[in-house]
Formats: sequence, C-alpha cells, structure tokens
Amino acid sequence: MYCTYDQYISLGGSMTDAEYAVWGPRASRMIDRLTFGRVKHHKLPDEVMDAIADACAQIADLMQAQDRGRRKSCAGALASVNTDGYSESYVSASDAAQSVKTAAGAILADALGDDSCNLLYQGVGGCC
Repeated sequence: MYCTYDQYISLGGSMTDAEYAVWGPRASRMIDRLTFGRVKHHKLPDEVMDAIADACAQIADLMQAQDRGRRKSCAGALASVNTDGYSESYVSASDAAQSVKTAAGAILADALGDDSCNLLYQGVGGCC
C-alpha cells in the first residue's frame, strides 16, 4: 500500500482505520493500473513516493465517496434529478467506474506534477 493509515490521517483523511483498510489497498491497485506497475517495480525518489502517498489518500477518499453514492441509490449512481416533474436519471455501473478511473488519473497527475519519472507515460520505456 502506498499510503499508511498514519500518512492518510496526516494528509487530512477522515476514514476510520477499518474503512481505510478497505479503500487504501484499492487506491494502491488503481495507482498500479494507472502507472502500469511502474511504482511497484522501480525504486523511486522519496519526493515522488510522497506524491504517490498523497494521491493514494485522495483516490481512497474518491473511491469511498463513489461507493457511498452507489449504495444510496438502488438503481446505480444518481446522475440528475428534476423536482418539478420528478424524474431521476442514473449512471451505469461501467460509466461510474470509468468516471472514477478518470478522476483518479487526474488526481495522480496533479500529485505528480511534472511527472519527472514518466510514471503516467503510456508508451514503452523508462522510469527514473
């Protein structure tokens, strides 16, 4: 896991230890998917690992929030509501998952800044 619970709390996280035990590893796996395993397989500078920990904490919060929204709605994630004629529309599970992946990618890109180690590079090649 790229961010311990103590790091998560120091970064402003609000989950309990038990909740983070679920969402922290999932966020770490999302980072592995987004970086094609480069974080896991390379020795990275401490400042990059600190940025990864920050992204992991934010992604864990994002994933938990998305899950809470899905659980509140029987039909899926609520996309919009119109109260005058009362109508609701929902996002499909696959669209919601893609939305989380996109948002997680944006969080990771923001945390990495200039991405000097090319962790988000989608081609073949190096890492620091």
